[in-house]
Amino acid sequence: MKRTLLWLAAAIAVVAACQKPENKGGNDNTPASSGEKTFTATLAPLTKVSLGADGLALSWNKADKVSIFDGAGNKMFRAQGSGASAEILGTAAQADTYYALFPYDASATIDGAVIQATIANDQTTSAGGSDLQITAAGKSDGDKIALTPVAAVLKFSLDPDTEGVSSVKIKTEEGALSGTVSIDCSGKPVLTAGTTSPEIKVSAFEGGFKGGSTYYVAALPGAVGNITVTYTVGTDEMEVSAKGTTLAAGSVYELPNLTRAMTAEEKGVLGTWLLLKYGSRVADGTVGSYPWVNVEHGPNPAQTDGDNITFKSNGTVEMNLGPNNDTYNNTTYETQTVQMTGNERWTIVKKDGASYLKFDGNAFPLLLADATGIGGEYLIVNVDENEMLLEYPYTGYDEYQNPVPSVLGIYLTPKGKETYVHSFKDGDFGVTADGAEEVQPLVDQGITWEVSVDSDAPFYLMNKNAGLMIGRAWGANAAAESAKSARMWTESLSSKKIASVTVNTARFAPRDESTDAVLTDQDKARAELSVFVGGVKIGATYTIEPDMTPFTFTAPDPVGGLLEIKWKTTNEEVNCFWVKSVQVIYEE
Repeated sequence: MKRTLLWLAAAIAVVAACQKPENKGGNDNTPASSGEKTFTATLAPLTKVSLGADGLALSWNKADKVSIFDGAGNKMFRAQGSGASAEILGTAAQADTYYALFPYDASATIDGAVIQATIANDQTTSAGGSDLQITAAGKSDGDKIALTPVAAVLKFSLDPDTEGVSSVKIKTEEGALSGTVSIDCSGKPVLTAGTTSPEIKVSAFEGGFKGGSTYYVAALPGAVGNITVTYTVGTDEMEVSAKGTTLAAGSVYELPNLTRAMTAEEKGVLGTWLLLKYGSRVADGTVGSYPWVNVEHGPNPAQTDGDNITFKSNGTVEMNLGPNNDTYNNTTYETQTVQMTGNERWTIVKKDGASYLKFDGNAFPLLLADATGIGGEYLIVNVDENEMLLEYPYTGYDEYQNPVPSVLGIYLTPKGKETYVHSFKDGDFGVTADGAEEVQPLVDQGITWEVSVDSDAPFYLMNKNAGLMIGRAWGANAAAESAKSARMWTESLSSKKIASVTVNTARFAPRDESTDAVLTDQDKARAELSVFVGGVKIGATYTIEPDMTPFTFTAPDPVGGLLEIKWKTTNEEVNCFWVKSVQVIYEE
């Protein structure tokens, strides 16, 4: 069935060639003789519940399959045409009541009026949802059967330049997304879940997922916790997360877009940058060396102060050219008008061992040498948390107006970004080198942090070499005081837009007493670190090492809310964590 829609509400009319009144149920084991039958199947008008912006339609595909339960078993019927209505053909016994299930499921059974079926853990779908199979069921009323959707729909889209996605897995922290179901069709169909799974694995009919396309899968209705979509791009495993919700039968829950795999270098470019200075040098001069001119004091260009450019995680570019967003004052003598094309995009390309920031469309870093400066590739001299320095070749002129090959330098700084850093020290959280049973909130630079562990007798210790110890890994009560998980959080940054969080941390390494070597059994030694903002995980989940290691979590687009840092271990031995420092980069 062609399902290019956000939700399904359909009715199917079934007209039996003949029926025997003495057959009293769809589960009668002694039905009348069977024969080839043709039913007329029609689709009821769509019901839009929410998220109806797609404006998509519903129609049959030729050869769509439907399970018809006639009392003798599960019979497969096929649509003979396409469109809003179609004839479906198959073989069925005469019965007073027919029960129907879409899509056809050879393993489905029926007991009385209750259909036993499955919302699959492994699903295959097509771009645009043309082969979406939403579970729907119903029973006959005279010569009609009304199919009611009993599954919810999950929707995800790939950004246009997200190519090479080979697999997708959708998983919830709480609740279920797939599994066996019982559908009671004695009245309006009611679904009850049986054996369930918290995840759905998705494949594409085309062999791979297409950039710029949208996909739909069926899911169990019900309340679910935070959802994580894990997808593979080449050899990179990527994640996006969404908050928990209640999935309703016949409606769609839209997941975040799957973005292209970004390198650490590309992640460094993300955000909004402000032009502060510019300069130029002769073409054979030292890279990165310029006679810098401050924008507010230099004569040229006259109106760049306050102009900025935003590099977004989906590869698009947004421009803000001051008071007049479509005009750029190239010099004090002429005005360069810039017409945005709508396809302004950015990426990083490699050439001869160097990195270039490439622009498509009319995107440019705010300073034009001439009209040919629109678009193009700019050598990246340096990018870090404090600056971006780019170079672009152009033709300058000497005092005699002779052309001189030159290089334009463009200097940008993050717009509105602030950096908070705290290195943990003796006395933080009220903890000294002697340890403490209870801790106090830590107030630092106007930021209030709180910390907790899951152990029965929390024990915090400050070690000047390793930072703050969370949990206890040795001593008489070490087992009772070890930390299997820990959480540090602050609400002080909830009004900010957090761009990245870096945590410098380590774990206790359990040792084999017979060899004094660190245990290599992952079930005993594994520990993980995650960061959440506003209840949504940002970045990946890292495996914590025994050695102090900085882990950086980057939000694809800056996000606000409660900031939480979470440690977790499956270690069977006593355990603790160390945290040496925390850095948060945020926008006002």
